[in-house]
Amino acid sequence: MSGHAELFGLEREAERHALTSVLGALDRGIPSVVTISGAPGLGQLDLLRWIARLATGQGVRVLWARAAPAEHGLRYGVVAQLLTPLVPGVRDLLAGPDQLPGLAELLRAARTRPTMVIVEDGQWLDPASSAWLQALVRRLPGTRIAMLASTGGTCGDCAAVSSLAATGQVNAVEMLLAPLSARGVADAVELVCGERGEDGFCAAALATTGGNPLLLREVLGEYHARGGAPVDAGAPRLRAIGEAALGDYAARVLDGLSEEAISVLRAVAVCGAVLDFPLVCRLAGEQDLHESRIRAIIAASGLAVEAGDRLRVRAPVVAARVLESMPGAERAELHARAAELAYRADVRDADVARILLQAGPIGARWVVHLLRRSFVSALRTGDDGAAIAYLNRALDEPLEPLERARLNFELASVQVARVPVASDRRLSELATTPGREFAGLRLRAVDAKLSRGDSHWARRVAAEAVLAEHESEKDGMLALYWLSEQTRQDDGEPMVPEMPPLPDHPLDTAQAGARAWQLAASANDLQATRVLARRALRREEDRPLLVMPRLSACRALFLTDDLEEAEVQLNALLADVQREHLRAGTARVLAARAELSMRTGRNDVAERDLAAAERALPLSGWHPNIASYPISLQLCIDVQYGRLDRARALLGRARPAEGAFSAYFMFAKGLLSLAEGRPVDALDMFRECGRRLLRQHIVNPGLLPWRSVAAGAAAALGHVKEAQRLSLEEWTLAEKWGAPSALGWAEMGFSRLSGEQRVMRAREALRVLRGFRLSPVYTLALLEAAAAELDDGDPAEAPPLLGEASALATIHRSHWLTTRLRELSERAGGAPATPVSPIWTSLSEPERKVAVMVARGRVNGEIAETLSVTKRTVERRLSCVYRKLGISGREELGALVRSMEGF
Repeated sequence: MSGHAELFGLEREAERHALTSVLGALDRGIPSVVTISGAPGLGQLDLLRWIARLATGQGVRVLWARAAPAEHGLRYGVVAQLLTPLVPGVRDLLAGPDQLPGLAELLRAARTRPTMVIVEDGQWLDPASSAWLQALVRRLPGTRIAMLASTGGTCGDCAAVSSLAATGQVNAVEMLLAPLSARGVADAVELVCGERGEDGFCAAALATTGGNPLLLREVLGEYHARGGAPVDAGAPRLRAIGEAALGDYAARVLDGLSEEAISVLRAVAVCGAVLDFPLVCRLAGEQDLHESRIRAIIAASGLAVEAGDRLRVRAPVVAARVLESMPGAERAELHARAAELAYRADVRDADVARILLQAGPIGARWVVHLLRRSFVSALRTGDDGAAIAYLNRALDEPLEPLERARLNFELASVQVARVPVASDRRLSELATTPGREFAGLRLRAVDAKLSRGDSHWARRVAAEAVLAEHESEKDGMLALYWLSEQTRQDDGEPMVPEMPPLPDHPLDTAQAGARAWQLAASANDLQATRVLARRALRREEDRPLLVMPRLSACRALFLTDDLEEAEVQLNALLADVQREHLRAGTARVLAARAELSMRTGRNDVAERDLAAAERALPLSGWHPNIASYPISLQLCIDVQYGRLDRARALLGRARPAEGAFSAYFMFAKGLLSLAEGRPVDALDMFRECGRRLLRQHIVNPGLLPWRSVAAGAAAALGHVKEAQRLSLEEWTLAEKWGAPSALGWAEMGFSRLSGEQRVMRAREALRVLRGFRLSPVYTLALLEAAAAELDDGDPAEAPPLLGEASALATIHRSHWLTTRLRELSERAGGAPATPVSPIWTSLSEPERKVAVMVARGRVNGEIAETLSVTKRTVERRLSCVYRKLGISGREELGALVRSMEGF
């Protein structure tokens, strides 16, 4: 048996047995009627050929005819094929006046020799041949004739075959061929590929072909011919081949369908999966449609599958082939009618929206509202591609200018994550749209591009808007201008006319945010900075949401040491930008919150925010001016955790331009160089960091303490004068600014170079930083004070300092702090004593009990039962513990408690 025959013989044992029984009955003088039906390609023809060969070998006369669509109108076309070997001059006979020409001759011939009459593709029988065969069936009793007919599941006169019903005196066999099972497909894979296929590959073969032997032969044959092995890794290539084969299969089947069936199948392709079949038929617009018959025809074609009460096309490629022959306008009109029908039938928004994507403009208000709702739902599930498509489609509808502008802004805000160039183009058009009613959107467009980092463009457009003197937006544009001006790196940027300065104490919230950052960056007037930042963060429901002024105000609060307030405001801003779907703004706020978490020693929280920022706006969507910001933060975290290989890999992939945050990148590179033992390179990086900050007029040492770390590197290299100059400069600026964290850093840096005053200055740094016990800076100050006592003071004072530092190091998990702690502990004569830390004593007694029990592995329910309180009370106390200790989970709490309690 050939490979082809073997494949089509898979799982056809029952059918072959039934056909063998028909042949045996014929030998005993019992006539039969056999119908073989199923989707095209399931092996009807192979079964007929198999039984014909078997019958011929046993001396049975076999008469064969094939019906065809082209001959459907030819009178007695099939009968002529059957009788040609039996009746001389059959053409003349069929053209004569007899109603059943040649039937008597066939019956006479069957008396002398058993006869098998086979009709292939009986669905295409011409009416005269159909009537002739029905007459033959009625005369079968007492004859030695077996009548076999097959259908390919398409929609010629299917009734012509199904009506070949037999009486009780005739053996009747009806076969409905099924696709191959999973096991049958696995056997087909082995048969074609010569080896057993892996499970994933076989599953892909089944899903791709639906178990159709014809498709299996074509797909597996081509895959094997290209040298593919039946392994799981080959499944994608198999699916690609299968998709092309399924498209060709669909085209062949469509050629055999009536116009009526094609019309309904087109409707099925558009909305069959979401509408009940009667509604699909109504959409098709066919008059006097016999629904059950047409449904059976379509289902039997192999192009559609039953889905409960509905029919759906088998695969997208089938839908494409079904619809591709329609003119574009007709196809769009069909989708439009389908969408309206689905909307009235209360179909899910997402399903209607998918239909609308292929429809032309409808002009109904519900269309835009539905697409807007679907846009929001798609964003909620993370399907940005669908969300963008829905808003693009909404813009095809007739809209009022202001509504169109709002949709364009919303689309640009999401599009930035996938197609930044398209987003920029939309925002640029919005920013220059004339008209007072567009003032708020013009502001938001400039703010959105500034959020992404395009400060050069924002500076120019904001300046033009200020000079145009649109009073409704002048204040906001001036604020955005100065925010973009502060990020300039050189004088080679395009010139703009001289702009008025910001007021010293602006009442406008956007200007207050910009002015707060100006003061903070220049380390001028901490109290005024705080007041202006808080003014900028006031909620004004009647004003358009501007991200950058509020974000600048939050970052100003970083430098005033109002970290808890800054975090609250960042969380509020994050909620606003996420509600408005501002992807660039979301990423900027998350990155700023990550920086804040790093300042408070919560690097794990910072990493989560950086990952979330990457999801909101992939790095490719960040403008080169600011792309170094998230990279720099991650580099600093990696260095602190001692993940130097990872830091080097990240550094190797980074290609930051000189922009607003390039100083951060230089600072992070300097830290990595220090960690690698390269103080010369580190010093160069810190110097460059300082130069870039100064070009932006940023002198505040609280932003990046580059002077103190550069002084440490310079001192290690013997550059004492430079180290002293940098330390003094930082201390002077920090004292002028007045923020404790900046002053503490400066005191620490100064203490290393203070000689006999080293202990005093180290203790002063510790005193200044007492309010920041959960910050890694405070832990560093403890270590510096301990080192000063060991080197120049009283070594007996070092162990308590090291003990407190040890407790805090369990929270920060900084590789550098841990290494430094170990070195100093060894110098102090072993493991440091572990005093009760001030952060531990800040807990109430009930909170401390809960913390200890959690550290011992108890769950909340057990703790509640032990303490005779409710589970909710335990959860509330645990939340207080996390907040007071500045930690985020049980693992960190366990480490801290063990260091405090000694278990």
